Amino acid sequence: MASGGYSAVGPRLVERGYAALPVAPGTKLPGERRGGAWSGMNGWSTRYAERLPTDIETEHWSGWPDAGVCVVTGPASRDLVGIDVDVDDVPIVEAIKGILPFTPVRKAGQKGETLFFRSSSVPSRSFNQYDDAGRILRRLCDVIGPGRQTVLPPSVHPDTGLPYRWIGEAALESIDPDELPELPDDVLDQLAAVLAPFGYRERPPMPARDIADTDNPFRAINEAALANLDVWVPKLGLYGLRTARGGYEAVPTWRASTTGKPIEKRKRNLKIHSNGIRDMGADEGFTPIDLT
Repeated sequence: MASGGYSAVGPRLVERGYAALPVAPGTKLPGERRGGAWSGMNGWSTRYAERLPTDIETEHWSGWPDAGVCVVTGPASRDLVGIDVDVDDVPIVEAIKGILPFTPVRKAGQKGETLFFRSSSVPSRSFNQYDDAGRILRRLCDVIGPGRQTVLPPSVHPDTGLPYRWIGEAALESIDPDELPELPDDVLDQLAAVLAPFGYRERPPMPARDIADTDNPFRAINEAALANLDVWVPKLGLYGLRTARGGYEAVPTWRASTTGKPIEKRKRNLKIHSNGIRDMGADEGFTPIDLT
């Protein structure tokens, strides 16, 4: 029997009705093991948008060593939704919890906590603090719904090296989705209202860029993608992806390490921000279309 979060709880989660997927070691993203090496699981958000893993898939993944476990939110897991409180500031935490129903299922990782509910009408959305240029200063709260996933205990957090842990009265694998409390339909409006005193606002318009190559049909796509990183970057399956300095960073696995390090020891040299995308190790820039 393999060790790891998936072998421990993945099959039980699927039996309960949650779309549990394996997580590559050292990451927060679904992964798969091929030829003895881990890589991102391509297309997971489409393949498991509305269905559970099969018994064959679950049995196969349970044999992968050190695989963490995550669960796909939304229709695949009978309308599971996570509210990720991404700060430890007590007044902010209390304001968020004050408008949410009580839930017995809560998990913690590096900071904050994630509370679990169900809803068939609440979409995914991030509540951030922005500067005047539209760059993210801090994430306050993340609504993890359709098209998203969240890592579960006992997976190991890639930054702390410690397992995620349940801090509520129940673990997700011990409760059916229908037993979770239902979110109010206007929860997004309520979150926006209670977070406004703490600096939340709608993202301001990004500053206009000098469009020299107006004949380039892809420029508008790239511009829109840079202005909306949260919509697409988490879905790419980039190894080691994490939020950093108002954007994201990950390991550029399409090239070999310049120092010969294995993938799990490589630096997150790929920097993804609203002002551009760059592989710092190779000193190479990318457009969003290039990266995709």
